[in-house]
Amino acid sequence: MASYKLELNTSAPSYELELSRVGAQGVKGEPGSSLTTTWTRLVTDWVSQPTLVGSTTEGRVFQYTYSNTTLYRLVPNTSSLELDSFYTNFDNINLTGLVISRGMTINL
Repeated sequence: MASYKLELNTSAPSYELELSRVGAQGVKGEPGSSLTTTWTRLVTDWVSQPTLVGSTTEGRVFQYTYSNTTLYRLVPNTSSLELDSFYTNFDNINLTGLVISRGMTINL
């Protein structure tokens, strides 16, 4: 499990923090990159146009192809950010191998 230190510039007028849930199969960045792949990077860094390959009760499933792997993105039927996720496998019924989700609910 990785840990991160966050430092805030307390003189800034506002702050924005993006939280992502990374699965056990978390995808690392391109070779030579020191950055861990984020949800935003997966949405934008594909090498061929994502294609619709199916649907589930939660939403539509798109196949995303990158330079060295293929992932499946669930785009939810609702506005639930947590359901907008990338997975390593899709068998035309189930998505498995969670890589990362767009967001998660925080209860305060």
